[in-house]
Amino acid sequence: MEMLDAIVKASMEDAIDAHNKRNDRIKEDNDWRAKEIEKYQKEIDEDETKLSDIKDKLTNPNFSTEERNFAQRSYDVIADYIQKRREEFERMIKLYTERIRRSVEETEHLNKLYAKLVNSTGI
Repeated sequence: MEMLDAIVKASMEDAIDAHNKRNDRIKEDNDWRAKEIEKYQKEIDEDETKLSDIKDKLTNPNFSTEERNFAQRSYDVIADYIQKRREEFERMIKLYTERIRRSVEETEHLNKLYAKLVNSTGI
């Protein structure tokens, strides 16, 4: 009987170790995703600032009408590009946020199951 108890205990310890390693990997993944979200948000903010700066230059009274028209066409192209870029960044932010949320929920659920298992075996 002692041998069976030792085998069960060793198996449980291995399972707990594997569970903890999984949790560590998930935390690392979520930390990486959080950094990516910050990076995307920073890019969005910088793009908005650049666009605002260009828009301000469009009203510069030192520019001729032709120069302002050219600047406006350039602004329109840049604004379209930035809008598409923003949409992609927002999509990635949403995707990473959802993945973080789901992994946290899954981890909490598994932690509860492991706690029940550990408590039921007395390890």
